[in-house]
Amino acid sequence: MACFVFDGVDYSSLIDVASIDMPALPTAAADLRTATGRDGALLAGNPLEPLEIKVKARLAIDSIDPREIQRAWALVAAGMRTEGPRQLNLTNDVYRMAVLTDAVPLEYNSYSAIAELTFVCPDPVAYGDERTVTVPSGGSVTFEVGGTYPAKPTIAADAVRDGTSEVWGVRLDDGDYIHVATGSSSAREVEVDSDRRTCTIEGDPSMITTDSDWLVLDPGMHTLAMDKGTGAATVTFVERWL
Repeated sequence: MACFVFDGVDYSSLIDVASIDMPALPTAAADLRTATGRDGALLAGNPLEPLEIKVKARLAIDSIDPREIQRAWALVAAGMRTEGPRQLNLTNDVYRMAVLTDAVPLEYNSYSAIAELTFVCPDPVAYGDERTVTVPSGGSVTFEVGGTYPAKPTIAADAVRDGTSEVWGVRLDDGDYIHVATGSSSAREVEVDSDRRTCTIEGDPSMITTDSDWLVLDPGMHTLAMDKGTGAATVTFVERWL
């Protein structure tokens, strides 16, 4: 039986999935800019476009009356109508955030009807396992990031600033780092979200230092080390898949 779970509802127990139409990879939208006196064009960016997924599904009931079949389909499809993207699982290992769009036309056939359900994923990259690693106070941790697309972590710590630099922070692979000026010599609750680009100290909005950068975890092996101050950091990320 094909996996088809949307917004927490297992629709594979209600309808039969006949086919799924989606590309191998999301479409990239090359942003090309022409320059005077230069052949060709300059590539200013190559972002991924929203992803469209079409699911053809069959619903069977104990009636050949098209009106009753339509009513049964309407009851099922009504549960898929949401104001914003919801979790869509078409496989057991990854999911995308999707919203049902367009009309749902029916192809009647005796005691059943087939509908084509069109889902749009504003973020075309799928989500996989959520992972958590801990950077020990004053130490480091080495770990592997799965997936095929960069992940953006959140960091939570009871941070104690460094006495010299007046900041607390962690460094990725001896390169990029995040530093936070905690504003106190005592331990402060720091939370950093590299995806949303937010930082809070004791729950109040703040910001990372101007020389810092939001961390990005490419697939592969990485080492996160305590770079400034003390206080273990809990780092959480979701593996991403094209």
